Amino acid sequence: MAVCDVDTTRRNAGKKRVDDAYGNQHCASYVDYRDLLQRNDLDAVVCATPDHWHANIILDTCQAGKDMYCEKPLTNNLAEAKLVMDAVNASEIIFQTGSQQRANTNFRYACELVRNGYIGKVTRVEVGVGGPPRAC
Repeated sequence: MAVCDVDTTRRNAGKKRVDDAYGNQHCASYVDYRDLLQRNDLDAVVCATPDHWHANIILDTCQAGKDMYCEKPLTNNLAEAKLVMDAVNASEIIFQTGSQQRANTNFRYACELVRNGYIGKVTRVEVGVGGPPRAC
């Protein structure tokens, strides 16, 4: 139904991707997410913004009564997290936060292999987390 991005190139690319997928030009595009949230025909949103925007967008989405999926991290600090949790609970929207990798086919398949015993008994798990994609 709509895409929103302050970056013109990304916004136009998102709109084109949706329009191409549906074979029409019906996807609306917005610079300001608050304009998108005012749409009465929109039930849910996905927040894939830079991390420092998450809390504000979640709070505004709760106020608008829209369901939401928000990428990780949920917030930048515990104070924001408490505000967000309280707002979500008060609004009773459907809200999910998480990592897109957990829904990716390859990761799901790997989990199924482990859970169903196809790789044998797991006795040790090591996790490595790389640094940021570019220096901060």
